[in-house]
This record gives sequence, C-alpha cells and structure tokens, in this order.
Amino acid sequence: KGCSGCALMGDLELAEAMARLTAQSLRGRVVDTVADGEAPNGSVAWQSPAPGTILPQGALVRLALSGGAPPIAIPDLEGYDLALATAVLRAAGLTPGALDTVPSSAEVGTVVGTTPGSGVAARLGQSVTLSVSRGAPIIAVPNVVGLTLDGARDRLAAVGLTVGTLTQRFEGAPGTVVAQTPAVGTLVTKGQPIALSVSGAME
Repeated sequence: KGCSGCALMGDLELAEAMARLTAQSLRGRVVDTVADGEAPNGSVAWQSPAPGTILPQGALVRLALSGGAPPIAIPDLEGYDLALATAVLRAAGLTPGALDTVPSSAEVGTVVGTTPGSGVAARLGQSVTLSVSRGAPIIAVPNVVGLTLDGARDRLAAVGLTVGTLTQRFEGAPGTVVAQTPAVGTLVTKGQPIALSVSGAME
C-alpha cells in the first residue's frame, strides 16, 4: 500500500523529522552532514526522495543534516583603505574588530594585514582585527637615560614622541631615567610612546 507524498523535512530538527516520517509509516536515516548557510546547525538540510514523492509504507528516506554555515576565508585586504576593508569584511559575513596601527612604508591609513591572516578559515560573524599603517618610522629615539622624568618628557616631546609605560627601579641616581624602550637610535613614528624605567619614587 502506498503512502501520501513524503513531507518536506527541511530545517526540522532531526527528532521532529524522524517523528514525521514515522507518522507516515516511513523510515528515516541520516546519511551525511553538509555545510549549509541557511539551515540551522543540526537540522535537516536535504532529503531523498524529494518532498511530495509517493512512497510505499516502510520506504527509506535519506536525510542530510546541516553542519552550519561553511567556513569563510579571510579576504586579502592589504592595500585597501580602512572604509573599503571594513565594507569587504562585512560583505563576506565577518565583523570588523579592533584596529591595530603599525609602522609601515605603506600609505598612512591603508591596511597592511589582518588577524587572523588572509586565507584563514573563519566562522560567520567572526571578528577580524585590521592592522593599519601609521606611516614609515622616521624619528630616531633620543637618549634620555640619566635625565629626570620631566627632562626625559621634554626631550621626547621636542622630537614628537611621548612618555609611555613607567617602571620603578631601585638603582642609579634617584629620580632619573635608568632605561628606555625602544633603544636609543631606533626609528619610530611620530607620537610613539617610549617606555621608561625610573630610579626610586616617580612622583
């Protein structure tokens, strides 16, 4: 005896799909898991025979479950301006994340890399960090070791740099700078903070 047309199982959770098949005197079997950007993860993505097919009682209906959206390859955005890179990420189903400005010979404001890197498989909606050029390193870090903190701040400001992280040390003349990072002569970009270690109290 034949049964009515096989019902549409698409997007149903497996238990519900099996229950519907059983109610029609049919058997269901999962034969595959496939990437599907539309069917929810774990739901039925496709079936064979197709919905509406007239089947005899006890016939087997093969089901494939959705493994969720297929992975997205991180696009290569090197050389893009920030606005375009952000638009491309969103169009690919990814989320623009934090901005990381880095010294580079590339034009200021252009993308020089991403994290994760281009070509890496990502999930839908994953956040991607953009590394953006802040220009070529053009300022040589001056020597501020031996100066007071105020003196070091003034010397750095004079060449367009700032004081960064301060660390207290108990060596050298109290109140003076005993170490700096980056090292003297390192080429950096304007505005870069220079970490200082200062002897004794740092009021």
